[in-house]
This record gives sequence, C-alpha cells and structure tokens, in this order.
Amino acid sequence: MGHNEVVKVLLGYGAAVNYSGPNGDTALIIASGKGHSDVVKTLLKSGAIMDFVDEKGDNALIVASRNGYEAVVKLLIRNGASVDVVNNEGYTALIAASMENHSKVVAVLLKRKASVDKKREKGETALLIASERGNCEIVKLLLQNGGSVDLADENDTTALIRAAGNGYTNVVKLLVTWGASTAAADHLGMTALTRASEEGHVDVVEALLVRGAEVNTRGRKGVTALLLASEGGHIQVVELLLKHGAAIDSVDEVGDTPLIAAANNGNDVVVRVLLDSGASIDLANKDGWTALMSASAKKFTHTAKIISSRFQHGGDIDKQRLNGATALFIASENGQHKVASQLLKYGASLDIADKVGNTPLIVAASNGHVETVKLLAKRGAPLDVLNNYGWSALMYAANGNYDVVMATLLENGANIDKQGQNGSTPLLIASAKGAIDAVQVLVFRGAWIDCASADGSTPLLQAAEHGHEAVVRFLVDNGASVDLTDKDGWSALTKASENGYTDIVAMLLEKGAAIEEQQPNPFDDLIVACANGRLDVVRLLIASGAAINSEDDNGNTPLLVAAAKGHADIVAFLLEVACQLKQQIAKAGRR
Repeated sequence: MGHNEVVKVLLGYGAAVNYSGPNGDTALIIASGKGHSDVVKTLLKSGAIMDFVDEKGDNALIVASRNGYEAVVKLLIRNGASVDVVNNEGYTALIAASMENHSKVVAVLLKRKASVDKKREKGETALLIASERGNCEIVKLLLQNGGSVDLADENDTTALIRAAGNGYTNVVKLLVTWGASTAAADHLGMTALTRASEEGHVDVVEALLVRGAEVNTRGRKGVTALLLASEGGHIQVVELLLKHGAAIDSVDEVGDTPLIAAANNGNDVVVRVLLDSGASIDLANKDGWTALMSASAKKFTHTAKIISSRFQHGGDIDKQRLNGATALFIASENGQHKVASQLLKYGASLDIADKVGNTPLIVAASNGHVETVKLLAKRGAPLDVLNNYGWSALMYAANGNYDVVMATLLENGANIDKQGQNGSTPLLIASAKGAIDAVQVLVFRGAWIDCASADGSTPLLQAAEHGHEAVVRFLVDNGASVDLTDKDGWSALTKASENGYTDIVAMLLEKGAAIEEQQPNPFDDLIVACANGRLDVVRLLIASGAAINSEDDNGNTPLLVAAAKGHADIVAFLLEVACQLKQQIAKAGRR
C-alpha cells in the first residue's frame, strides 16, 4: 500500500480527496495511520482536511501518533494540525503516543506545545499512563515540559502510585526526584509504598524508603505496608520494612496483625521472620482469631507448627476466640493432629469447651478425624462429656457413621450406652441416621440393642420410621424385639406402615411382628396404612392376616379412614377384598 503515484493519478482524474468511508476514514487518516508520509504530503497538497475524524473521533494526527510515525506527525503539524484534538475516548495525540511508548513522537508533540496535563476519561494524563507503563524516557520528557508530577486520576492515583504498584523502580526514582509526594494516597488510602509492598517490589520499596516514605503509613482498611507484604509472602520486602522500623504488631481495621495475615496465607518463611523479630503470638483480631488459630483453620500444618513451637517460650496457649474455641479446638476440628500434638506438648488444655459445650474431642470426632481422636483420647481427653445439646463425641461419631473413630473411643473407655438429651444413645442416633457401620460397631461391642429414649423409641423403631432397611434387618437379626412400642403405643411395624416402607413391613412380618397391636387414636397397623395412602402396605398387611373390618375406639374402619382421606385406590381395593370375602362366605355356606 502507499502507492503515491497511483494516488496522484486518481486525484488528477477528480477523485474526492476528502471522501470518507463507512467508518469515517478519509484517505489522509488511512495514510497517516500507515506512516505513508509521501502520500500524506500529496493529499495535503490536494486540499485534504486535517480536522476530519473517523467514527472513533480519531484524526490523522492522533492515528499517526498512536502508531509512532514521527515523520508523518511532523508533516501534519507543519501543515497546521491541532495537537490537542480529543477523540471520543478523550485521547489526544500526546496521550495516544504515551500509551504506545513512542517517545520520539512525544518529543515532537511537546516541542509543538501539546497540552501536557490534558486529561482523558477517568482523569488519566500522559504522565500517569507513561508512569504506569514504566517508560522512563517519556516520563522525563513530560516532566521537563511541565507535567504536574502529583496530578491524580479520578481515583486519586498519582503517577508515583502507578509506577510503584507495577514495580518500575527507575520511574519511581525519577518521579520522587521531581518532587512526587510519597505520602499521596489513592481513594482507598493506598500510597506508593503500600502498593509496592503489596506487590512485592522490593527495589521500589527500598527506593521509596530511602527517599523518605513513611514506613508505617496505612492504606485501605488500616493496612500497613508490612501487613500487606506479610499477607503476600514477600519476604524480602518484609525484612526491608522491619529494618526500617516497621511496627511489627500494627493492626488493621479488623485487628489483623502482620503475623496473623502471614499465618492466614500459609507464608511460613514470613511467619518465622516475624516471630524471630518479636511478633506477639497472643494477639487476636476482632473475631478472636490468633495467628495459630488462623493457620490451623486453613490447614497450614507447617505454619501452625512453627507458631505453636514458640509457646515453649511463653504465651497464652489456651487463648479463646469469641465463641470459646482454643487453638487446640481449631486444630482438632480441622484434623491437624500434628499441630494438636505440639500444642499438647506445650500445655494446651484438653477439656476447654466452646460456648455450646463442644470440646476438642467432640469436634474431632464429629468430623471423623481418626488420628486426632486417637491423640486426644490417648492424652486423657474426657470421653463422655456432653455438649449443650446433650451429645457426646461417640454420639457425633455414630451420627457421622465414623466406625473407626467410634472404635477408638470405645477402646479408650467411652460409655457405649451413655444417654444424652431426651435419653438418646449412640445406637439410637446411628439407627435413626441409617449409619449401618456405626450400628454394627455398637452392637458387636455390646450396646443395649433395645435401649429406649425418653419417649420410649428404640433403635428398631427409629430405623423403621426412617426407612433404613439394612439397619432394620441387622437389628432384628441380632435380637432386637420387633413388638416393642414407644410411649404412644407405636411399634416398628406401625412406623414402617405409616411411611410406606413396604420392604421393611414385609421383613418385620417375616420376623413375627404382631399386626393387631392397638395404636394411638387408637389405630391398628392397617388403619394407619390406609390413613396415609400406603396401598402396597395395605395389600401386604391384608395378605398377612390383618382384619379388614377392624375398628378403632371411634368406630373407624380401614374403609372409612381411606375414604375420608381421599385415597380412592385403597377404597377400591378394600371393597374388592370385601366382595371376595362375601363370595367366599356365600360359597362356603352353600356347601
């Protein structure tokens, strides 16, 4: 492209020099953007208008500047192009050239008195853009031509903050030399130092500190440079800040210290350096979290071990969160048995509970952490203590079907039939949950198979009510009484009938469960099944000998109950059975 002779011929035959295409491009804009200076010269001599813009608002000078065509820029300016025209996005030729790092074009534009502090949308200037991109040459040119060193964008970000955040040390040094304020902060309160520290730019941090930046300045939400560097694991920055007097236990708005921030992110090396430099291991944030608790909760085992080892030299190892949890509690809850072991070595208490009465052993058991449970039990943790809900460690393990945890607790002396709130036992809880492994462990280790809760419910009733067929089968095979009832008179058969568990009903009948036991209201099994629309159960009960015309104390029969509840399929079935019975009776009478 750029065939100047062809252009001349076309113009000679009357081609419109200022014709614009669908996007508003003119020949001059296109040639300028491609750097074809000879074509540009021809077009200008033929009357091309330099102020025409395309659909983006770009004129010939802006596109030439953006693409770095120095010769074209000079040519356009010599022919009277305005250097400060702004496109639709607020770009001038100077801003466009600065953004694309065309230093020679920037020099030409500045020589022609381009507005150095002109702002585009969001308040960006050429200096802000060049600083963010690390172009030291352009930054210097802009400053030498009157660029305001501390002029900020709409977020109050200065050139120094931008350069520091991106790690451009030479630009930072240059800006400070020209008087840039190291104390200037953006809308979040972040200074050049806090930005550089957050990103781990150690050379920038050093340059700023040497040039007077305040080491303990605070950024967003009260964070310091040291806290940000610690959080990010930037060890060289951390060491440098400490060397320059950074407050080691400074806290942000939520109470986090550099040590807590480092521990919360598993930054082992930073944690060690902070501790060696005197950071307090006992400080907690506003939610009560210490560094050790944070590391344990995040399962940063090595970090937690580093911190916990320091308790041999003192510190409150049993410090509690707002909810009462200790470091040992949190380590146990998260299965950090190595951390727990170290805490116990330095005197952590086994029996401090949180505000709902949970102990380290209870939370370890409830989460199925076998090794932690083994450790705590071996060290003498109270095995049968109940929390505020009346549950023990063994109960939680049973509820979670954690058979190995249960075996560990029982081997260490946990009471297998310990009753909690409402008379619940581990076996009752496991049966209700359908935790077959837990049920087997308990029964094989001697749990009372017919134990009852305060309302008289047995393990078999619980399993039958909740439809746990495998548990029901195991319990009856191991001697559970099939006809025991709760205090309301409900049996396992009635519970299964009510909920439509046909296979369990069949199993119980096979094991000899009695059909005609009276139930509440009082209902028998067949009436209960009819009332709840359990057709398959109704069929099974009648086939097993249930009386189709049985009545409760109010005179209700299976047919009346089914009709009242709107179960048409059961009504039809009962009438069919009754009809068959009449036919059988009539036939028997004729004999």
